[in-house]
Amino acid sequence: YRAAELVPVLPTRLMRPLLHGAELAMHHLYGAISRDRNVVVYSGHGADELWGYQAGRYFPVVDPYAPTYIHGRHYLTHQLYSDERPVWARLVTWMARELGVDMTAVTDLVWQRTMDEYRAIKTASPLKRGRHHLLRRFLVYVNDMVDATSATFTLEDRPVFQDVALAELAFRCPEHLKDSGEPGSSHKGLLKEALADLLPDSVRHRTKQGFPTPTDPRYVRRLTDLADGLGAPFGLPPMPAGLRAELGVGEWMFLASTSAWLGHLAELRTDPRSHVEPSPS
Repeated sequence: YRAAELVPVLPTRLMRPLLHGAELAMHHLYGAISRDRNVVVYSGHGADELWGYQAGRYFPVVDPYAPTYIHGRHYLTHQLYSDERPVWARLVTWMARELGVDMTAVTDLVWQRTMDEYRAIKTASPLKRGRHHLLRRFLVYVNDMVDATSATFTLEDRPVFQDVALAELAFRCPEHLKDSGEPGSSHKGLLKEALADLLPDSVRHRTKQGFPTPTDPRYVRRLTDLADGLGAPFGLPPMPAGLRAELGVGEWMFLASTSAWLGHLAELRTDPRSHVEPSPS
């Protein structure tokens, strides 16, 4: 129940809809740290992007055997939607059709913007390009989420792996030394080997765990009620019954948080207190 109550609140701090459960989990994590009267927390954010996965399905942008200009294309247009999240794909397709949005044009634009920096890097190594892509795209997104949720509790999060000197060392390191293919006990093997005399075996060999999304059926029902109460975003019509029955946690969380976010933006535009008077020249 408490997690569901955060769904309309966090978008006003992140200034975007919720995309998965990590935002909720981080909020609760920093809340627990703050309740212990801490003001500074040292975190491991960035270790994956600097020292971790590169190959296989965990780093699908890169195809070392394909021309650089087509990297990421198949993942964005196929796997990200229809293969990996089919229900999400059906929801987005329905929304686009109702709003008169050309999804092909949008996908082309997103792919172009996302990959411009990747293609512009002056290196022959696709994996090194991919590492840069992770840092400039995904890690920036993670740091934005970290800043918004930690600041809620006036905590200062210090991501030690993003120290400038250490990050430069990680980026210069040959990619084949870091590439373990997939997360697991051997994930970030080079980093763990370097810290072997400082960390206990229980830490070095434990399996990687992400931030989970709540799956309790009561949570899904609460999200459904919340989304219905806030109304459909963008003035969308009632959803087809068949599609509605398919939606899961992620889709309902997206719909509810999008409505809350758009409502917050509307308040900022109409509230006179949100306008700053220009200073006299």
